[in-house]
Amino acid sequence: MQTIIKNDIEPYDNWYLVEVSNKIEHYFKKLGGNPIPNYLAYKFLRKPKKDIILLDDGVHYQRRLNSVDSTALTKAIYGFKSEEMMKLVMSKIDNYEKFKIAANSIVDDNSIVDELHEDEEDVSNDARSLEAASIIVQELDEFHDAGFTEMLPSWKKQLLQAIARLLNEQSKTGISSKQKSYIKSNLDTAKYLIKHMPLLQFHQVKVDEMF
Repeated sequence: MQTIIKNDIEPYDNWYLVEVSNKIEHYFKKLGGNPIPNYLAYKFLRKPKKDIILLDDGVHYQRRLNSVDSTALTKAIYGFKSEEMMKLVMSKIDNYEKFKIAANSIVDDNSIVDELHEDEEDVSNDARSLEAASIIVQELDEFHDAGFTEMLPSWKKQLLQAIARLLNEQSKTGISSKQKSYIKSNLDTAKYLIKHMPLLQFHQVKVDEMF
């Protein structure tokens, strides 16, 4: 049995694989990713076979992200034969127009916050920082609700920056109870996203390491 499994996996030796679902999967299909047979998923993911529920299409499967989640997510694995192709696909997806969320410009120069307050003469730095962080969290939450269930590297960087801003504002003395509640709400959402949107990352297949 081990020999049979190894022979099945052997053709994918040195490939780059990524686990995706929902909207992100659409872009991997569009950009030439090769779907991997779902009966190999447990080996590539290094998960117990009993934790993977295979679907009839031969590509998709269901699994829980962690022991806390009650809902099993439908996922698939896509592969690329070269590192160059993997990097090209990741770059295209990470910079795709629909993924250029408003938060990109906030991180650098607060331009979005400036636009929101263009009729106001004085907006404190604290207010700018808090609003910038909340926009990042809210934008990513909307993306999650729209079916983008994996987190791109640039999104995670932005989200971690937003969390740092929120924690900094939370630690200040003299903030109102309304501000405290607003900050807590955003932090709770951010923590949920970190937990339920796994980072989109590639893994190189090394067949010998699996056995």
